[in-house]
Amino acid sequence: MRRLKFAVSAALLMATAVLAQVAEAADAILLDFSSAHCPPCQAMKPILAQIEQLGTPIRHVDVVHEPHLAARYGIRKTPTFIVVSGGKEVTR
Repeated sequence: MRRLKFAVSAALLMATAVLAQVAEAADAILLDFSSAHCPPCQAMKPILAQIEQLGTPIRHVDVVHEPHLAARYGIRKTPTFIVVSGGKEVTR
């Protein structure tokens, strides 16, 4: 449980930084790579929903259902968040 709390806290800090990156580029989108069997991914859902409500476009990618997209971005662990702008990765 302690690891999950740490992961959520770290993810919240990271989400705030990512939100700032997305805000800088008008065409930016946040790619959220996750899976249904990942507890930290599930814990991030409310935070991502809040970010989405603030106007940040998010593309939720289930790595089980879209392995080709996960492979394209070299996803090895979930959750992974990538900001894409102009078709190019800006940060992860």
